[in-house]
Amino acid sequence: MKMSYRQDNLKKTKNIKVIVVLISIGVLFYFFSEPILSVGFGVLSYVTNPLWRVENDINDTMSSIPVFLRSQQSLTVENRALRAKIDYVGVQLESMDAIRKENQDLIREMGYVGKNDSTVLVSVLTGPNVPPYDSLVVDAGIDSGLLVGDSVLYADNVLIGEVSQVFSHSAKIKLYAGNGVSTDVIISGKESLHAVAEGFGSGNYYIELPSSSLISKGDSLVVPGSNSYLLGVVEYTQIDQTTASQKVLARSPFNIKSARFVRVIKSPKINVVE
Repeated sequence: MKMSYRQDNLKKTKNIKVIVVLISIGVLFYFFSEPILSVGFGVLSYVTNPLWRVENDINDTMSSIPVFLRSQQSLTVENRALRAKIDYVGVQLESMDAIRKENQDLIREMGYVGKNDSTVLVSVLTGPNVPPYDSLVVDAGIDSGLLVGDSVLYADNVLIGEVSQVFSHSAKIKLYAGNGVSTDVIISGKESLHAVAEGFGSGNYYIELPSSSLISKGDSLVVPGSNSYLLGVVEYTQIDQTTASQKVLARSPFNIKSARFVRVIKSPKINVVE
């Protein structure tokens, strides 16, 4: 009985202690709740604020990534658009340069315009780019009044050949510098000499004269006639003592392969009286 009584006393004592502790805590919380909460919130804020800042920084960074990607994408699109504009302007400038060059060629090659109505300016469709380098094809024919035998000039007075074939809207020009084509000329220099110039391609002519002939580099090859058209210019001479002859090399004063326009002198029409 004594042991049971002691145990009951111990339980009562423990319960009383617990009640006292709870009452003490309640009294302390009642009177000091504000300071305690302030300290608690301060500690909590001290611990959690850095975490919140890190979270905010992460959120800001994540939210700025799409903006950055959009900015990069828009810059790429703008860059491509600018490059396209630059390429377009470059093509326009090249086109303007080509037009300006063509106008300059026309100004140079059309110096005769207005002199008479018997000339036709024609464009070269195909040039003497393959052996035997003896013909051109131009973009005018029967429709422009061209006839076989019409003389063909470059610029104002350089004779290059004659019309050999005529079609509805085009014509073929035989070049006097073509292989095997012979042309009567006068070599005009220290003295005037009649000779025969034989073409051998690419605007070149070959002449053979007596070794006593006075021929110099720069002498002109002129076609006999009232117009005295220029055929070529002497470039080289060589005397062969064994045959007592002189070999002369002459060339056209321009590169026939670069000709874009030539001038056709139409033959006069013959009026037939019935």
